[in-house]
Amino acid sequence: MSVTFEQESLEFAIDNIVMAFERELPSGSKLPNIRIIGGDLQLMGITQNQQVRNFKQENVPLRQVLTQLLRLANPDKTATGPKDEKQSLIWVVEDDATKPGTKEILITTRNSAKDKYEVPPEFKLD
Repeated sequence: MSVTFEQESLEFAIDNIVMAFERELPSGSKLPNIRIIGGDLQLMGITQNQQVRNFKQENVPLRQVLTQLLRLANPDKTATGPKDEKQSLIWVVEDDATKPGTKEILITTRNSAKDKYEVPPEFKLD
């Protein structure tokens, strides 16, 4: 998928990514729900209004787009990559409680994900 924007809040950036991805899906296909777990972010003082600037991804998988988005939205700009413990924002894939048999993508924090979610390889600590 490809998506570009100059500046958006994390919340609206997710909306832009969903729209861009759905445009490129084959007819009849559906993107899993993407949901920000606001309470998890609040525990670390992160808001859904966290600004993301100069975002540009071209012809890459959704998981790479989401990883890059969260890297840019991460409050600690000294994080060296998604596998850095200073990378607070992460995404995980979980069963969608509202739609049995389907998955959803959750935007959460590394701290909240501990012992609760399976952390994807993109964010596993080295």
